[in-house]
Amino acid sequence: MLTFVTDPGAVAQSRATLEAALNAAAARDLSDVEREARERPDASIAELFGDWALMDYAALYLADLAPYPSLEQRLPRMPPPEVQRGWTGSSGASLMMQSVAFVERLRSAYETLTGRHLQSATALDYGAGWGRLTRLMLPYVPDGRLFACDAWERARRLFDGLGFPFRSDAVDEIPTSLPYRDGQFDLVWLFSVLTHLPADRADAVMRSLPRIVSPEGLVVITVRPPQRWRSEPVLAAAHDRDGFAHQPAGEGWGETSMSLDYIARRWPQWQVLGSERNLLDPLQNVVRLRRAPS
Repeated sequence: MLTFVTDPGAVAQSRATLEAALNAAAARDLSDVEREARERPDASIAELFGDWALMDYAALYLADLAPYPSLEQRLPRMPPPEVQRGWTGSSGASLMMQSVAFVERLRSAYETLTGRHLQSATALDYGAGWGRLTRLMLPYVPDGRLFACDAWERARRLFDGLGFPFRSDAVDEIPTSLPYRDGQFDLVWLFSVLTHLPADRADAVMRSLPRIVSPEGLVVITVRPPQRWRSEPVLAAAHDRDGFAHQPAGEGWGETSMSLDYIARRWPQWQVLGSERNLLDPLQNVVRLRRAPS
């Protein structure tokens, strides 16, 4: 596991560096890609932006694209800032920086651990919400091999109304099966999903996933570390004792922390490959999993 960096100066420097990169990318000349989008109306985002740096592509969602109508029509729209903040607690450049950091880590982990390029993968954003991360995978994973799903109808309606080239699939809140083929996915990620679920719902999700993941596929989840409970001694003690703590905030929802030992013990279907903490999102541990050998 990588060391958790808590130096506020380092966090501020990283944010400043990324924000400068976003600003520079947003200012680049888009005439060529606008012409290509206009002349090739059926070209996928992967075809238009597959050779771009992710930071440059992400910056398009923060830029004024009115002078580039074909490009503006092609990209999924961002929800209003108040919707972004309501779902994630952040918006705009700050949220985009966190998203880019996670997707870069996702790509690197997949290609390092599988030895294959992400462009050849079939991938699923489980609990996609309004497509915060899905949109950043569009340059990497071609149309027809990128999927998104969510158990919340409101999330699916929002996703489907933003102009993605595919719809978000419905999954049950407590799934016993998923609407996908056996071994269909090479990469699945659950960002900020298990961080909210009580034990029974987390069990249902993690026990339904192995069937749809290929034997060498990668699953990436995020979980809360025990630092989440600094001001909650009862929950901190529960985490220390059980490796798991949950604070309900509604039916089937709330705030949840869990340890690597808990994951390995609770879900033997999965092999823990590693974990690290995110400098730009310090209360999300990123955990890499693979189907355990049968």
